[in-house]
Amino acid sequence: MKVKVKNIFLISFIFGIMFSCHSQGISYKKLPDKYGKYFKREQIPKELLNHSISIIKYLPKEVTEEMDLTPFIQKAINENNVVIIPKGTYRVTGLKLKSNFSLLFEEGAELELIANNKERYEILSLAGIKNVKIYNPVLIGDIRKRNSLKGEWGFGIDIRGSREIDIYSPFIKDCLGDGIIISKSSKGLPNNIQLLEPHNIFISNAFIDYSGRNGISIIAGQNIKISSPIILNTFQKSPKSAIDIEPDHANHILNHILIDSLFSFNNVDGIMINLRRYVDEKNKETNIVINNHTDIGAVYPLNFPGLHQNKKHKKIRGEIVINNPHWIDNEHPMVRNNSNGLAPRIRINNPKMEGLKLKRWKNKDVESLDFLKKFELHIKDKSDIILKY
Repeated sequence: MKVKVKNIFLISFIFGIMFSCHSQGISYKKLPDKYGKYFKREQIPKELLNHSISIIKYLPKEVTEEMDLTPFIQKAINENNVVIIPKGTYRVTGLKLKSNFSLLFEEGAELELIANNKERYEILSLAGIKNVKIYNPVLIGDIRKRNSLKGEWGFGIDIRGSREIDIYSPFIKDCLGDGIIISKSSKGLPNNIQLLEPHNIFISNAFIDYSGRNGISIIAGQNIKISSPIILNTFQKSPKSAIDIEPDHANHILNHILIDSLFSFNNVDGIMINLRRYVDEKNKETNIVINNHTDIGAVYPLNFPGLHQNKKHKKIRGEIVINNPHWIDNEHPMVRNNSNGLAPRIRINNPKMEGLKLKRWKNKDVESLDFLKKFELHIKDKSDIILKY
């Protein structure tokens, strides 16, 4: 079942166009209808629906538009294994999920974060838990309503040290930091939460619009699959990527990552893969596959930041495979900075690049260059990179 975002969230999109926000020459843009990319709701299994408890049973009889409903909805979560949120807007400060739990959203149901100036928040927090399913969550952050943009840790869905997580058709917009983050960071968590290795995480049909830092960040984990995400308007705080794969500690595991059919529009980076903090004196491995990425209008469709030279560090094993990328109307081609012999092998198969906006580079007429020379303009390090086109 396809539901056009423009019909559901028309008012908020119009507001977004009017909202003044600029970074590196990028400003908020509505996704044109011509691309045919819309929010797709997932059909909720009948078995879950039949066992679900509505949050309505926990809400007070009289609910005002300004009421904080966090304690009531949290109580419903704490006391049941399957909870459904019916049509309506429910204002919260953030909810904490638990293991062996399913959260369902009816069409037209949404959680709206109560605007605040905190540097950190999680609309849905999954910390140290396992076996969780979330269907069709609609989460609205507060980046347009804040008095200050200080901080970069306001998340739509925060998956930290959790495993066996399935998220179907999340619609997330206006978060201060990332729409979705997968990590093993303990920062900001109570000391009594024991984090697991992030493992077996599946995210399907995400629609993420206007995140302050990244659409999706993968900081740690293995066996992670992200299928058919649509990510747009990420440009306020570095790295400013639709998807950022960036471990923040060498002790983390980052392996067997699959990103399939990403559509990214109007971000600074389409995809960034930054392994600077992953490289170590120990043998490390990472395997990442990115299939059928379409990017429109990013400054850089694909970005590999450089790795610092350190004679004690060992080369990362494994490989990064990019299959059939299609990059359209970008300011620059892809970037690969110096790896100092530490990065895994990179394979790029069948890339397409059209409408490159860069006209001159280092006294070269870019438009007159053949495809390969255009493609390699910003590849400073050609070691262990294999290009087939």
